[in-house]
Amino acid sequence: MDILAILRDKLDFIRDFYKTASAPFLAIKSKIENQEDPFTYDGGPTEEPPHLLAWTRADESLNILGECCLSLVQRSFKDYLMGFIKDTWNEPLPKGNDWFKTYNVFFRKHSIDWEKGPVDMSLLEELNLARNTIQHWGGEHDIYRIQRTQNAKYYARFPQGLFVNEVDKQMWSRSARVLPARIEVTSEKLQAAIQAVDDLCCFIDQSPRGGPGR
Repeated sequence: MDILAILRDKLDFIRDFYKTASAPFLAIKSKIENQEDPFTYDGGPTEEPPHLLAWTRADESLNILGECCLSLVQRSFKDYLMGFIKDTWNEPLPKGNDWFKTYNVFFRKHSIDWEKGPVDMSLLEELNLARNTIQHWGGEHDIYRIQRTQNAKYYARFPQGLFVNEVDKQMWSRSARVLPARIEVTSEKLQAAIQAVDDLCCFIDQSPRGGPGR
């Protein structure tokens, strides 16, 4: 079974899904910024930028879409690892409280060291933390927002991480207070996560499939 081909098909689907689903929200933001119909502006005085609510909702919709796609990327990554183990070694799947570290150790035991691959492991570790926070509402509860924030574990490990909102990142870097930063999954950040998963799984697929006693 070509486990890598299955993974890549999933990753291609996620790319296409994000591109298609993001188009209407990008169009709204573009029309507002360029004052195109139906978001024209007569130039009169306002207390806030014209059509701010519509722009904010479109921007937040893009982020929620990114969060959903990031969760799919993480799930696809784990599916690949599980499939690879079942297809390669006659051993039960590893179990542990932190599946990412548990699988990393398991593969190292079989002479496939992820640290020697082409991917920065901190990016994939953060991907897993971000996904867990998104799915399980691990951050500070806020009844006014739908956007997820970092939880304590995520903040302690990656206070300036890839999936941290850029505005919050700049504000918190200048503050002595520990505040939860919003999780932000832009198109560029999602593509970086997809590429990292693809690169590591290619490395795994091309590695000698040895192990203890082999």
